[in-house]
Parts: sequence; structure tokens; C-alpha cells
Amino acid sequence: MIIWAIVILALSLVMVFGSIVNLGPVFQAVLSYLILLVALAIVHRVWRKTVGKRREILEEQLAEIRRENERLKERLTGQH
Repeated sequence: MIIWAIVILALSLVMVFGSIVNLGPVFQAVLSYLILLVALAIVHRVWRKTVGKRREILEEQLAEIRRENERLKERLTGQH
């Protein structure tokens, strides 16, 4: 994550430097698209990690429910 932040910072600094020395609109447009691409990559990574974490939580809850179900079945069969 820190690497992505450093990349965005570097691209932004190059963009500012380019506007100061007037490197041209094509240069500025390319840097803008690169910054957008890196930002999209960060959003995608965070989204994938969020989905993965949610899946882990659901799997843990399912395992707990299954354990409780087995425990209740044993208790029910033990009564008869």
C-alpha cells in the first residue's frame, strides 16, 4: 500500500514539475491517466481485501453454526 502511495506522490510531483517547466499538454494528460490508473489499482486492492475479509468472517460464522448444530443434535439424541 505504501508503494502505491509513493508512486502517486512521485507522479504528482513530476506532474507539478511538468507544469512549471511547461512540458506540454500530452505529458500532463499521460501523467493524469497514470495517476488515475494507480488510484484504480488501490481501490481494487482494498475492495478485494474487504471481500476476502468478509468471506473469512462468514466462513467462521458458518463453522460455529455447524458446531452448535452438531452439539444440539448430540444433546437431542442423548435424551432418547
